Amino acid sequence: MDLRTTDGRLRLPEWLKRDVKMTEKDVNRQKLAKQLKGLKLSTVCQEARCPNIGECWGGGPETPSTATIMLMGDSCTRGCRFCSVKTAKRPPPLDPDEPKNTAIAISSWGVDYIVLTSVDRDDLPDGGASHIALTVEHLKRECPHILVECLVPDFAGNTQSIQRVANSGLEVFAHNIETVERLTSFVRDPRAKYNQSLHVLEFAKEENPLLVTKSSIMLGLGEEDEEIEQAMKDLRLVGVEALTLGQYIQPTKRHMAVKNWITPQKFDEWKIRGDQMGFLFFIFGMSIEVIMELRRKGGCFLTGEDVEVEVTFKNTHQELPKSIAWSCVQLFCEASSLNDKESVKRQRLKTSFTKAKNAIFASDPTLLFCDIIINPGEVKKFEAKHLIPLLDVPPSFKGHYKKYFWYISCAAQQPESPLKMSQLPIKVLNIGVDVEEPPIEVEETPKELLDCQDFKLELPRLSIVEIAMAKIQEICSSRKRRLYEIGNSGTIFARITMLKNTFKLGDDVIGRLDFPRDGINCLQTLIIAETVETNLLDDSKPENFCSHCKEHSITAFMEQTYFKLALPMTAVPCFTTEFVKVRWRIHFQFVITRDKLMSSFKNGQSSLADNLNIETVKWNLPINVLTCSPFNASLVCSNSDSTTFVI
Repeated sequence: MDLRTTDGRLRLPEWLKRDVKMTEKDVNRQKLAKQLKGLKLSTVCQEARCPNIGECWGGGPETPSTATIMLMGDSCTRGCRFCSVKTAKRPPPLDPDEPKNTAIAISSWGVDYIVLTSVDRDDLPDGGASHIALTVEHLKRECPHILVECLVPDFAGNTQSIQRVANSGLEVFAHNIETVERLTSFVRDPRAKYNQSLHVLEFAKEENPLLVTKSSIMLGLGEEDEEIEQAMKDLRLVGVEALTLGQYIQPTKRHMAVKNWITPQKFDEWKIRGDQMGFLFFIFGMSIEVIMELRRKGGCFLTGEDVEVEVTFKNTHQELPKSIAWSCVQLFCEASSLNDKESVKRQRLKTSFTKAKNAIFASDPTLLFCDIIINPGEVKKFEAKHLIPLLDVPPSFKGHYKKYFWYISCAAQQPESPLKMSQLPIKVLNIGVDVEEPPIEVEETPKELLDCQDFKLELPRLSIVEIAMAKIQEICSSRKRRLYEIGNSGTIFARITMLKNTFKLGDDVIGRLDFPRDGINCLQTLIIAETVETNLLDDSKPENFCSHCKEHSITAFMEQTYFKLALPMTAVPCFTTEFVKVRWRIHFQFVITRDKLMSSFKNGQSSLADNLNIETVKWNLPINVLTCSPFNASLVCSNSDSTTFVI
């Protein structure tokens, strides 16, 4: 699946977006977060902003609570291209009290399963193995019931270091091969070898057969299916019993880019293959896929229209039925602005602006269902409809002082699970004309027809789009010759002729330029169709201009020329709210001179003048721009008409 941004990176698909929220009922999670902050301990859960933090830390009646602690500091001696951990040739020395303090802290958390991981420390003789093992030993003394997993580095292949950790009392020995063999040198640090990682896992299993050995492979780096399968076979040959396949997500722009997104269906295929290979634990993608799709392709609507969506729920699990407590759909319009005054009042120590965002419209939520069960592979579909108000709402607009966003939101929740929500942006265009349907005159119906049982009088009912576009077309079709004379110091140097000043998005603004050349020559022209955004709440703010199309012409020796500007359907019509006013205008720039353009010589020949005294004259022509058909706007709209997420 390819979702590229303008800089070539892949957007995060909706099924990988999960909200991280803390509730008052989440006692374990609150306790862990508070103590971690006080003890200044690092966890992978928080550093990586893991979306499963609530499920892992909070636990449940059937699932143990767990957390992941990162030992030996936050600086690594290696620099893998996928990892966001800081790198350093000589990290700070180890804290000798860390093993004991970590064990004491974890024992008070009430977790059932703990994961200890660490950075690579090639600067230490044993790679930090004794530090990890000592932490496990302290932890087992403090709370013998807890299950411990250690995600360890490769210790440069040192068997004594592997042996020290394997016999420290842990239950799960984990080391990640990260990727397939072909990509190892590209993805990982040059000191990390594919076969060396396999050796670490194999030696740990041989040293302590009671251990569960575990590894992980990142997907989405450009690997082939055959390479993934071979890596899984290699892991099984060295005795690995638990395997995690996960989607790689680029931490920052500096890190290795994502090549492709792995869909939940593909994860299901690898789950089946992993079961066939004999993995005891195979952790893979999500289970319930939710697809929210607009009935209208392109996602463009007029105010006063209905937005119809279809929501599909699919259980991608091959064996277990899944239950969903509830789901609803709602229509929103949010406004955001750079609210500098409120920012200064709230945080006087900061110089940056804070974005203020609020919902200026929210429809009543449509409840799709309550308490349903979806069997393995089953698909269930639901429909919802929401009306966009005709008046008192703005169109979709991304301005400087104000931005208006319209979107459909779908929320769903499984029992005893966090709420999951996804948003599908839509584009809304304001009509700008009176669309109250005129009464239809009907001639008096003969009495004999009214008495007939088979006779039924049906009056045609037009949609809001048909009424609006008919009136807009009528307004824009009106033509009247308009002449504008442009002068400088009392001398006219250009005449502009236009047939109308009201247009709709997608129209061409066509005009004629005549140059009398009566003492002033026009050397060149620049004509721009632009929108002007005015801040109505603060007169001291300058107007913001946005150019949409322009035409440049050299007119030094012309007496007449024409111009044509195409108004893009991706733009916004004229509108006014209590915060901003957006209007259109045609901006003209003329470069003129009073000097002669040609120099004459005694032999009768002429040539262009070497130097001219020029000046620039600017003039603005206001125009009225109305909306185009939403169906036409949908053809050029970049919005997606569907979104997918998982619960």
